[in-house]
Amino acid sequence: MKKFIFLFTLTLFFNSSYAQKWTEMMRDPNANYFDIVKEFENYWKDKSYERGKGYKAFRRWQWFVGPRVYPTGDMKFSSRGYAFEQYQKDLNENAELKLNSSAAISATTANWAPLGPFGSPTNGDAGRVQCIQLKPGDPNTIYVGTAAGGLWISNDGGVTYITPTDQFVSCGISDVAVNPLNTNIMYVATGDKDAGDTHSTGVMRSGDGGLTWGPTGLQWQTSQLRRIYRLLINPLNPNTLIVASNAGAFRSLDAGNTWSLVATGGYVDAEYRPGDTTTVYLATNGGFARSTNGGASFSSITISASSLSSTRLSLAVTPANNNYVYIMVGSTSNGFGGVYRSTNTGSSWTLMSSTPNVMGWSVNGTDAGGQAWYDLSIDASPTNANEITVGGVNSWKSTTGGSTWVLNTHWYGGGGKPYVHADLHCVLYTSGTTCYLGTDGGIARTTNNGATWTTINGNMNIAQIYKMGQSTNNPARIVTGHQDNGTNLSNGASWSEIWLLGDQRCR
Repeated sequence: MKKFIFLFTLTLFFNSSYAQKWTEMMRDPNANYFDIVKEFENYWKDKSYERGKGYKAFRRWQWFVGPRVYPTGDMKFSSRGYAFEQYQKDLNENAELKLNSSAAISATTANWAPLGPFGSPTNGDAGRVQCIQLKPGDPNTIYVGTAAGGLWISNDGGVTYITPTDQFVSCGISDVAVNPLNTNIMYVATGDKDAGDTHSTGVMRSGDGGLTWGPTGLQWQTSQLRRIYRLLINPLNPNTLIVASNAGAFRSLDAGNTWSLVATGGYVDAEYRPGDTTTVYLATNGGFARSTNGGASFSSITISASSLSSTRLSLAVTPANNNYVYIMVGSTSNGFGGVYRSTNTGSSWTLMSSTPNVMGWSVNGTDAGGQAWYDLSIDASPTNANEITVGGVNSWKSTTGGSTWVLNTHWYGGGGKPYVHADLHCVLYTSGTTCYLGTDGGIARTTNNGATWTTINGNMNIAQIYKMGQSTNNPARIVTGHQDNGTNLSNGASWSEIWLLGDQRCR
């Protein structure tokens, strides 16, 4: 009987782990495109379409990658910067080609200008935001990293923005780190961490507050399909940097000039213990690791058996109690796998809750599933160690350490809650009352502990446009289909959203 129970339990474990294997394969740079599609089709063959279960996001990925893969299924040729990298390689290896190319470029003037939409079109939102950081000591300077539109900098609290990264090979920005002792020095992690719409070329560095950029010693080709999920800077010794990526965890001790691999495997989040930079936390899909020597080495610590089959983990710490560590877990169905809390710097863990489903679409959390592989985020209040805000489709808040939950924002304003665009990729507390959310629609902020929220997309030009059409009678009239931001129309003077139904591809 014990043998039967063991085999039955083992079967359930493997079935649940296998359930959405395609979400894991999409993050694997060595996975075969056709194998990923097969896993996806097998999973969905006997299921009906449901919102928030990853179906749409996968089809979006397949739509782009499918026409660009090698006949064998090798996906390196599908990377967004591959052609540019090969062009640069040819120039460097062929002096004559480089000379002729320079002459051709100098003889041809391109007069390109952005047409928008800038900020949020009427009745719509801007585009996907992956990370948000504020300049230390200056709450009016905001750094926004987008999935495919580069880094945007606002010096007036989100009213207006500039972007200095249009010439990056990969225009995705997955994290930002600013030197707190010299805020002119800053770093960005390139690429799209959550959907792979852009692939990482490594870490870039600026010495003039983000206006100009150069490479660090951590550099990749987009064909390697790398993703950086977190970029940390040591607040006490800003020459030390730590990267959590799908190629391992890396550390630099010399301001990014050289890097060493300090942990093998794939890592999806990282945090310093507040006030103690000798302690560093790492999260992998289904695991937790801790360093007590500043990130030189890491040791794994078991959270629970259920977390080992998770889709995704996300970490949060708080200076209100630097012994606390929170882990948000995405289940194998991409719904809510639970929030765990440690009160002893990660040595042991307590499951605070696994209901309601704070990863789903409904206002009361009674639905199932979600899209944790694509959007899963958490942060803790810096003034109340028991207050956390988490996000999937909507945002939810707990003031009891994750044991009870209240809906915080909703994707269409349901349940009497404030509207904030769906699909949260970033939660950032900057005080006990001020919190930022980065979503598929841009950036939102509350300054009154969540009672009201304001979209501060300013003039960011970050829409991911799939296709567009132009009027033959009026060339200024353009219609565009956006990722998760509907169909939008330009009349030559302004933009408006004319149809809202998720991804729009002008078909």
